Amino acid sequence: MASATPSKSRASTSSSSSSPKKRSPAKSSSKSPKIVRQEDESQWRRSRVPQDRVINRTDATKRYKLTVQQLPDVLESSYVSIPGRTVLRHLYKEIDVERFAWRKCGGPEAFETKLDRLYATHLKNGVNEFLAPLQYMPKYSAATQAQTLANLQARFPEWLWKACNDDLDWWEARVDEVYEFRSKRMAALRLAHKILVVQEQYPARAEPLPPSPSVSGLRDILSRAPSAAGLSEEEKGARFSKERGFNSIEEDWTEYYWHKDYLTEVFEALTAVIREHGIEGWKGVRWEVYDKVRECELAKIHYDPFAYDGPDWEDEARAWLKGRMESSPGAYLPRRRQHEKVEAGRIYNDLLPPHPINSYC
Repeated sequence: MASATPSKSRASTSSSSSSPKKRSPAKSSSKSPKIVRQEDESQWRRSRVPQDRVINRTDATKRYKLTVQQLPDVLESSYVSIPGRTVLRHLYKEIDVERFAWRKCGGPEAFETKLDRLYATHLKNGVNEFLAPLQYMPKYSAATQAQTLANLQARFPEWLWKACNDDLDWWEARVDEVYEFRSKRMAALRLAHKILVVQEQYPARAEPLPPSPSVSGLRDILSRAPSAAGLSEEEKGARFSKERGFNSIEEDWTEYYWHKDYLTEVFEALTAVIREHGIEGWKGVRWEVYDKVRECELAKIHYDPFAYDGPDWEDEARAWLKGRMESSPGAYLPRRRQHEKVEAGRIYNDLLPPHPINSYC
């Protein structure tokens, strides 16, 4: 048997000895700094808030980390209009709100220490904007923007992050000067996370199926899909089916779709994949159809900063990822997939598992 190495011998001797163990070096503390309260208000520094500045209730609670019950008396209240409704707005003297926040924490330094703690937590996984009183924001803004963007990106599928940013690039190139779009980009991405990630809950992208009679047949059909890319409205009208309508504020819209003969080929090919590979096979090839619809510019992931009820996102091709849909005249998803237009589409739809209902359906 090989002799024990010196290090092993020392370890053995140490473990059997009654002498005290050597202490390991002290670890640096990662705890947040202790909040030291200063109750004597005469020792507090002067406020940097202008005497005449007011703040609304939402900002007061979110920026100063107070509840409504912890706010000072209301300075004034009035009704204001926001998209779709009228609300009662309450205004406060901001310097009074700040004073109440200082009292709650134990002074201005204690309040700032609390903000530092919240900021450190936010940097780890926050995706929303870090809110603090305006006079403190320069301390947090620069680093927060980059880290929040990274945290937000980590919650998106890579393909969806790219698609959203591609659309925002389009907007920024066209309306930035008049709309200051660049400054609103982070808010648009947060909204995309809420609508397209949290609510939509896309299925995971499956690995591409290996070639088989049905899969190869579908891919051959998709390789010759009619594309609207680069076509004028007149050319689209000649080459595609179209539907027209009006939205809630009487703006007209036109949507273009593949003609019935090509739709029939696609649905028959999808049905063949299901019959050969089952629903698991369909879960893979549905992404190939979805990608082709977007590639042909018949649908897109689209941000609308001027929507009637406020900024909105929609994925106009998502119907191709859904399962079975019940017949519902005029419904958005069936119209987008067009399966009710041809018999092959109805057969295909009946073979699918029900799709989970979400806020879009």
